[in-house]
Amino acid sequence: MWQMKGGMHQKGAVLLMTLLALQLTRAQWHTGPADQACRKAPMDVVFALDGSISDEAFSAVQLLVLNLVNNFDVGPQATRVGLVQYADQPQTEFPLDKHATKEALRNAIKQLRSIRGHAATGRALRHLVERSFSSLEGARPLGLGIRRLIVLLSSGRSIDDAVGPARDVHRAGLLLYTVDVDGASESLMHRIASKPSCVFVHSIGNPGRLLPKICEGVMCPGKAGKDSAPGVDLLESFALDFATGVDMSEGSTPGRTAFHVQRTAKLTHDLRHLLPHGLPTQFSLIVTLQLPGPGPTPEPTWTLWRARFDGIRDALALRVDGTARSIEISSETPSGRSESHVFRGFDSLFDGNWHKLALAVQDGRVSLFVDCHEEGTEGLEVIDGRGGFMDIALGGSGEGSAPVRPQPPRFHLE
Repeated sequence: MWQMKGGMHQKGAVLLMTLLALQLTRAQWHTGPADQACRKAPMDVVFALDGSISDEAFSAVQLLVLNLVNNFDVGPQATRVGLVQYADQPQTEFPLDKHATKEALRNAIKQLRSIRGHAATGRALRHLVERSFSSLEGARPLGLGIRRLIVLLSSGRSIDDAVGPARDVHRAGLLLYTVDVDGASESLMHRIASKPSCVFVHSIGNPGRLLPKICEGVMCPGKAGKDSAPGVDLLESFALDFATGVDMSEGSTPGRTAFHVQRTAKLTHDLRHLLPHGLPTQFSLIVTLQLPGPGPTPEPTWTLWRARFDGIRDALALRVDGTARSIEISSETPSGRSESHVFRGFDSLFDGNWHKLALAVQDGRVSLFVDCHEEGTEGLEVIDGRGGFMDIALGGSGEGSAPVRPQPPRFHLE
């Protein structure tokens, strides 16, 4: 059993779910040091520096950026780094394809001077989407599958609307990290950053936490935004926007649509159409979700995802038990052999915030990740079945849908 500490209470029979994905597990999970992960993973990273802050604060921001790029493998085929400074207007200090070596990049960062003025964060975010990640400024094509990151170092103040432009950032598939420079408006940083906040919202007072979280966003599949890997879109496959008993609602990040699923909804799909070659024996299953926060009402059990075949009700299933505060992974083979692993003590998942649940199945073992931290590994036999059906958002008995809000679930296959 694996334990997580937490002290939150239960509330209401509602679940929010943003991303449900299946990926083959070729080098998908990295559990080594963060700097090694960043050295091995090519990225397009643009730093956005608030030029309205004091000279002292700007020097601290420069030092943080220098320390971060020290951990990147900088190069045209590795990690590319660009930088934008903004106040009343944004300006590109250097584009992604400007500096091909770490030495040249560091020298350019050291020469920066704050431009002063008033922070128009929304205008800066629009500039990042429209200019910084264009091919004209050195961004590589989305089809290459290279992660695109924004690291916004800001006072937290803005003279214009930043929430609307942040929606465009998320729609473009960009991971947005925010770093609060002086604590002026932490709420704005939470509103515009990618989710979950525990990964994407930071303070300059704790710089050592930022690099590992950047690497988690790169190395952990489906962290946020659009994933460029080819795949089958479950939102379209399950046709949630047309399904009976399903209503649209706000998603996990600005601009993302969620769906409120009633118990009467039947969210079932022919597995042959989604996975014509059968359920893979090596894959990762990712669910980004928001469970209810404090409240007196006990929570039911939700079957978040299930694959079933003729005569095999739970070929593989992932469930969350709100009453026991546990996560269950179960499987069944054609011979009737059943396995079940229950992970207990997940009170912290019921705090009303967004969290990531992930399973990595490989070589007859399953590993559980919470917010991309590995909690443990156990043995699990998964059958290589074909045909059958796939269900999402089922009630505790597995016979009907629970009140769930899944938001663009996807299966990504390599």
